Amino acid sequence: MIEAASLVVEATERRSNSPLDASVGAHVSLPFSVDVEVIDHGPGVWKTAGVDIFEEIDGTARQIGSYERNHAGWCDSTFAPFVLDGRWYALYSPEYTATRIMELPSCRDLGGEENRSNGFCPVDYYVPHDHPAVVEAGNAGRFGF
Repeated sequence: MIEAASLVVEATERRSNSPLDASVGAHVSLPFSVDVEVIDHGPGVWKTAGVDIFEEIDGTARQIGSYERNHAGWCDSTFAPFVLDGRWYALYSPEYTATRIMELPSCRDLGGEENRSNGFCPVDYYVPHDHPAVVEAGNAGRFGF
């Protein structure tokens, strides 16, 4: 999760989420990650972000897509890849008050909530497709929506 202090960054500073080779759960490794570029629009205006999506194949990361987010905070934690029945998807939030679903690696938007100015602001997502109890039960990658 991004700490409040990290929101005060230069427009050209880049951050990455967890390493591409980070393992999650007992059997599932996340081949997808994001790199965030915070965009400063000047005093008195919210910073926004460009979010680049990467896939690791054979130890090499390549960019497969990107999206713009209308708020610079929590970009890393509101991109949450998960497996469902052998196919990859991600929960993501291009609008800070809405959750959407993306197909991976195509980065095709499959739908979701529409932005609402008085909506709930998610700061993290978790889909337990790789939780140890799910893996132990033989259901790794089959828990989801």
